Formats: sequence, C-alpha cells, structure tokens
Amino acid sequence: MQFLNLKSILSLSFVMLSTSLAFSAPVKQADLTGTQYCKDETKLKNLSSIAHLDERNEIDRIVVSKKSRELYLISQGRIYKTYKVAFGFGFYGGNKVQMGDGRTPEGIYRVELKNAQSAYYKALRVSYPNARDKAFAKASGVNPGGDIMIHGFPVADNKELQRYALSQTHPQLNWTQGCVAVTDKEIEEIFSLVAVNTTIEICPR
Repeated sequence: MQFLNLKSILSLSFVMLSTSLAFSAPVKQADLTGTQYCKDETKLKNLSSIAHLDERNEIDRIVVSKKSRELYLISQGRIYKTYKVAFGFGFYGGNKVQMGDGRTPEGIYRVELKNAQSAYYKALRVSYPNARDKAFAKASGVNPGGDIMIHGFPVADNKELQRYALSQTHPQLNWTQGCVAVTDKEIEEIFSLVAVNTTIEICPR
C-alpha cells in the first residue's frame, strides 16, 4: 500500500473543502471598471521591466492574476517584481460574495492600511468591500464580509504545524479565507515597497 504524504493529504483535504463550499454562494460578475490589465492580461506579458526603484519610480499598482496565480508590482507601466500566490479556499467559486465563502474578491481596490502586527506575517489590507460589493450583498441578503489582505504565513506560536504544512504546499494550495498569500520573505519586500492607497486590481480566473 502506498501512503499519502503530508502535502498530498493537505492538498486533498483543501480540494474537498473548496469543492463543497465554492458554489454555496451567489455568482457575482467582477466589475473591471478602472482596471488596466484584467480585461486583457496579455498586456502584462508585454510590459517591460524595471530593475530599480526611486522617488520617481515607485510602485503605483498591484495586479493580482487568478489565471496565472501571480502578483505583479507595477511602476509606471513596468514590472518590478512578480510573486507566485495562493488564494482563498473557495477559489473555484469565483468572485467573493459573502462572509465565509472563502473566495478572493475581483475588481479594483486599493491598499487601505499596512499592518505590521497582523496575525499573519505582515499584511496589506485590501479595501473590500467597496460600494458595489456592499450593494450586491444587501440585494442577496448576505453579509459581504471583509478583512481581505495580502499577507504572509500565520505567526502565532500555536500555528507552527500550520506553518510547516504551508511550507510544503504553498503556493499550489489555496489555503486562505479569501486573502492573497505570499511567503514571509516576499511580504517583507512587498510591505516595504507599497504605500497606503496604492491601487490593487484583482483579475478573474
């Protein structure tokens, strides 16, 4: 008999969970008004890169692609860095609708605040829900939820096993509650480069 390793067990568990919950909420089409790349993500592939940042070349946009599972730091239409990311466990359900659906929101947002004391290693709060998100949730009779972040791994002392598991499965496994996750080293860099009110566009799968 061949036994499953920890990575396989965790991956299977999360797939089963996401499959059971992904379609339990209404479907909400993403509002891509104001996005520069979500309507045609091939534009990202054609962008030039920038090797160094300064006061004239700062990060002015974060683009998160569900298709490529990547986060791009953009400065004046040029890519500075690209990171592989994990999403919410309800990834296959599409756009976020309500609290607890495990989905990652789609559309145009901004960095609302930076939290160096987060339950996850540093975090950038995404300005979800916006007015459209709230209106859709109200019409659907649900709570839109909130606390969507770009963050690293959990930091609490009692999360050591989870941190180890994530070190084996991230970013292939969509493990968050709806946030966008990177490694601790990556969020350290992102946190230092991105200012509050920076635009975030999250593109649908």
